[in-house]
Amino acid sequence: MAKTKKILWVDDEVEFLKPHIIFLNKRNYQVEILNNGYDALEKLREKTYDLILIDEIMPGIDGISTIIDIRKSHKNIPIIMITKSDEDSLVEQAIIYNVINFLVKPVAPAQVYIACKAVLESNSIISDNVIKEFLSFYKDLNDKFDNATTFSNWKEIYSSLVDWDLRVSDKSMEGLDNIISEQYQIANKNFENFVKNNYSALIDSEDSEITFTKDIINRFAFPHLRNDDKIVLIILDCLRLDQWFIIEDELKKTCSIDTSYALSILPTTSLYSRNAIFSGLTPLKLSQDYSSQWKEMNNSELNMNAYEEDLLKENLFRNKLDHKSFVYSKINNYKDGMSLLSRIGEYGDKDLIAIVINFVDILGHSRSESNIIKEIVPTEKSFRKTILNWFNDSWLSQLVKKIDDRNIIFTTDHGSVKVSSPVSVNADRQTSSGLRYKNGKSIAIDNKDGLFVKDPEEFGLPKTLKGENFIFAYSDKYLLYPNDYNYYARKFEGSFQHGGISLEEMIVPIGIVNRL
Repeated sequence: MAKTKKILWVDDEVEFLKPHIIFLNKRNYQVEILNNGYDALEKLREKTYDLILIDEIMPGIDGISTIIDIRKSHKNIPIIMITKSDEDSLVEQAIIYNVINFLVKPVAPAQVYIACKAVLESNSIISDNVIKEFLSFYKDLNDKFDNATTFSNWKEIYSSLVDWDLRVSDKSMEGLDNIISEQYQIANKNFENFVKNNYSALIDSEDSEITFTKDIINRFAFPHLRNDDKIVLIILDCLRLDQWFIIEDELKKTCSIDTSYALSILPTTSLYSRNAIFSGLTPLKLSQDYSSQWKEMNNSELNMNAYEEDLLKENLFRNKLDHKSFVYSKINNYKDGMSLLSRIGEYGDKDLIAIVINFVDILGHSRSESNIIKEIVPTEKSFRKTILNWFNDSWLSQLVKKIDDRNIIFTTDHGSVKVSSPVSVNADRQTSSGLRYKNGKSIAIDNKDGLFVKDPEEFGLPKTLKGENFIFAYSDKYLLYPNDYNYYARKFEGSFQHGGISLEEMIVPIGIVNRL
């Protein structure tokens, strides 16, 4: 049974309130009546109330004076003023002291009830509607899991889950929070099977139904260039779909947005997936056509994305767009961003401006190394808020406003997943060090923890310098070596990682900005 709400009604004309009191009592409101402000102040020292109704004109101390004294010790209690006048001076005075509504006499019982309900039950009314909508969504979800055989099915499931995650998170509905977390887990279990059974066939297919990150520029940017439109391509490294949705909401205040989806190349890292964006090639094809650059990219973290500008140039050439001019810019910090903002006017003649922004990726990795960042960004929700605050105050937001004569494409190479389940992996010294994937000669993984790929070429991957096999972690797993296992398990628990197989890492947004 809902908790009875307590209302204090202060009015010297008590004899006229009886029908109002009966009406409210029948609707589970408990009303206490006092006929002057002095008694009200005394009563508030003894009891607490959910709402105060207060008359404007009373003997001894008027309504405004009573409210002023109430606010000295009860700053947040909702107050509705009942008055014979709605003069501007009175309204302005009452607003100063946080009066949330005015009722002008004479007032009917139903009118008072609606005003009280709007104050006391608006959150629960909203919650009830959200719950009903969610239950309908939840009811259909298991059927959708069972019938999800295409990428189109999975992008619909994931975007719906993210949408509900944001709606529930905004309303701080803990019960639904837990249910949605469970649905993410179930969804990822099913998605893992989809990737396991379909990825090798999809990566080599020309199926237009699915867009891999290697196809983003070719399918979304090049058609504009062929139409002689000028394009800005913004790649926010490591941006998740939930994080994009909150940025999208901000952009929608001044632009219209069409969001499409891509599937990140495995492993879901910059070395593989972001180089795939610029080259338009699978990692296997990239390693074959640009073998010397590929070796350098693999030999040092500093070189992992050192050839993006060259790869974009070659991609334009292969697509007979080498006559189009472009500029490439990589932004690692605020200074770099402000420098680009100051120079953007110099690029008016460029057909394509390609920008890589590393803020989200740096924030995620910094969280693993800094206890301060962990305190600031403990959850997915706080991660989103931090990214939104950054975007709103950033040089990037200014840049988007400044470039009002170009089409803008926002995208990313991969997302990230919050890990919580360590898995011990035996390997030799040549095996790579990633937490969500590893490649080497002597590696294995339990089927429940991840995917073992014996022949990388079937997954569009080269046989690397470190070895022939790959393993990819599922869901919230992170891969550790037996040496110092407990130390690293504690160190990385709850961190945001990428490289493996999950909805959060693999299904990424492509946002097309259209000016209003």
